[in-house]
Amino acid sequence: RRGRRGSSSSSSGECDSLLRSIIPGLDELERRKGVAKRVKYAGLLFSGVAKFVDLPETNTTVRELAPVEHPISGMDFTDGCGLMSAGVARLVKRSMGLREVPSVVQIRYGGPVRMVDGTVEAKLCKGVLLLDPSTNGTDAFTLSFRPSMLKVSLNANGEFVNVMKTKLGVLDYSKRRVGKLNMQLACLLSANVPRPDLLEIQASHLSRVESCWHDPLAAIYLAAMEDDPEGRRWDRCSDLVLREASSELVLEGEKKTRVPSHYVTMAQRRNGYCNEGRKLQIHLGCSRLLFGAALPE
Repeated sequence: RRGRRGSSSSSSGECDSLLRSIIPGLDELERRKGVAKRVKYAGLLFSGVAKFVDLPETNTTVRELAPVEHPISGMDFTDGCGLMSAGVARLVKRSMGLREVPSVVQIRYGGPVRMVDGTVEAKLCKGVLLLDPSTNGTDAFTLSFRPSMLKVSLNANGEFVNVMKTKLGVLDYSKRRVGKLNMQLACLLSANVPRPDLLEIQASHLSRVESCWHDPLAAIYLAAMEDDPEGRRWDRCSDLVLREASSELVLEGEKKTRVPSHYVTMAQRRNGYCNEGRKLQIHLGCSRLLFGAALPE
């Protein structure tokens, strides 16, 4: 999957035995919910993570957090969305060398969790953790998982839990990500977003596209949105491109203005923003990747 491969020299029986030693209820899960669920939960053990963050052994609290449900329909607004303290968020920032403290992280965790009833159970957890705003200014390390994030019980006395209980696997984190306002998204947002606001975004985008013919700054902005969705290249070379846009060359005693390559390329691709199919994707430079996180509290 996604270019990742794994191999094992053990037999299928030995592999099954290893999985049962980590997830004792795997066979019962298969009988109750089918083979697909067995494969799904066993597959969580092989999730590819970007970084394992080491949690302090003496100052870390891992607990279950009650969900937030609609009183009539019972709809769970916090499905898969837990909380992390500011201390955990800062620890993720330091461990991964990030420039900003992430407000949301996509995680895997396998270890003891203090349940709502006070008991402690070893659980394999999956989902996203949101920064708990009430913990700003504190140094506590707290992970709060919703019931929907507690996927399957683990062997509390096994080697896997003993090793992983102080590690938080981070798959991804909130970051700048260029969004695209297309027709489908505009239809969804129109239920609560006033129509004039959507039209203003559209008019601003079309004005910038039209300006690409004569305004290097507009061309640079759209080039950055199109070619560099996470803003990495923009941070490194925007100053260089701006200097290039206003530079001049002296050739054979005659001063000539040099046209920057970014400007020429963007002008040539201008018509691609409004194709013949009348489909328009408006780039939103101020958007962020948040993994569908929800914090109704």
